Amino acid sequence: MELEALQEAISSYEGGTLVIALGGGTLMTPECRELVRMCSHCIYLRATARTLAERLQGACEASGLSAANGQASGQPSAIASRPLLAGEGSLEDKLAALLAVRGPVYEASAHHIIDTDGLSPAAVAAQARAIIFGTR
Repeated sequence: MELEALQEAISSYEGGTLVIALGGGTLMTPECRELVRMCSHCIYLRATARTLAERLQGACEASGLSAANGQASGQPSAIASRPLLAGEGSLEDKLAALLAVRGPVYEASAHHIIDTDGLSPAAVAAQARAIIFGTR
């Protein structure tokens, strides 16, 4: 399904700059990797497992949900809604395990890498904009 959605997004777009935020597993499919490398300018927004865990926990807190139990008012949390992160164990450890497998694939697929640890969303966006529009 990810490959079909990616193919449709790329083939149906006409001109200008298109930004597609891929799901974490998209590049794990060889056909998706090839399509991204051939038809796009891929920027990997790299972060450590610790940073990712802090961001996910912050997303839960910002929405009034508990990262610990994954639910409040019957709504799934930013963590519980991700099957690979659900269940027992440290969130940071689960993220580290995913990054150990996915990180090398992401790095090999990317045309550019932005290390996002310690950067604000605005700073990351500014770096991406500079890469995309050649002002870097």
